[in-house]
Amino acid sequence: MGKFKVIDKDRGWKRIAEEFRKASQQPFVKVGFVGSSGEATHKNSTETVASIAADHEYGSDDGRIPERSFIRGTLIKESGKVQSAIDQLLKNVIFQKIDVQGALGRLGVFAVSLIKDRIVNEHIPPPLAQSTIAAKTRDGKAGDVPLVDTGQMLNSIRHEVIMDGSKE
Repeated sequence: MGKFKVIDKDRGWKRIAEEFRKASQQPFVKVGFVGSSGEATHKNSTETVASIAADHEYGSDDGRIPERSFIRGTLIKESGKVQSAIDQLLKNVIFQKIDVQGALGRLGVFAVSLIKDRIVNEHIPPPLAQSTIAAKTRDGKAGDVPLVDTGQMLNSIRHEVIMDGSKE
């Protein structure tokens, strides 16, 4: 009988198995007003940034603020781009170029950039009322861009990666 030697080379299987274990914990990414960014009091109000954003996203109960869906509307409008990003990130996880947490982080950054870009460049309808534009002018501001007044709400849009979604 000849002598045999068995060499076991891990070509990344342990890392792939670890990423699948992480994925089984149902990780996800939140996009919007997460953590302290939404809890801050708005500069021109006693309300939180998140509550003012909700009024704009869904319209206010009293009807004074119309619905301007900047989060849902953007993610629906750009769903093809979001799906392409997810597909590419998933390939990168499978081929060990990035881990699940890093992929979700990149997806969050991408979604936030889509939302902010749409607010600034597309002027989400309906347009501002003339009375709102006049009030902004009186306050020393200029512009007719809906959802942008002090910039606090725009700058508060963030993402957060949750690695153990099974507890959410």
